[in-house]
Amino acid sequence: MRNYPKQSWDPSNSVNSLRVKLSVPRPDESKYGTVVGQVKVDDSLSKKPVAELFYNKAGVLTIGVSQIPDVSSLKMTEVGHVEVGKRFEYDLRYEGGNLTVQIDNEKKKVMSTGQLDSPNSYFKVGNYNQGNEPSEVLLYDIVVQHG
Repeated sequence: MRNYPKQSWDPSNSVNSLRVKLSVPRPDESKYGTVVGQVKVDDSLSKKPVAELFYNKAGVLTIGVSQIPDVSSLKMTEVGHVEVGKRFEYDLRYEGGNLTVQIDNEKKKVMSTGQLDSPNSYFKVGNYNQGNEPSEVLLYDIVVQHG
């Protein structure tokens, strides 16, 4: 799923947030696991995401953040741990030119975006399997805000 209407927004705006309540009863077997949220840019700018939030079989949440435009240059950072199958919430923000992620009520983490120049972006949520085994993601609530 992605922002609707299908348009991008400016990351320098004061509010661009994606808050999702979910559980992942079955993450895929890849190293970082299933992608459950993304910040993407218009395909005309790059096919690579600004950021991807991964959840693996050990319950580890890792965010991969692009450092160089249109290059596979994700900087991987562990941002939390939630028992497999347990309901949790993440808050992904790209506002005021800063990318942050927060898992449940833990401390918000500010992520470096390297050489990216705050390109117009949009949010995506779902079950983006990175492996060969099936994965399952249950979405309970999605709140997107812009301003």
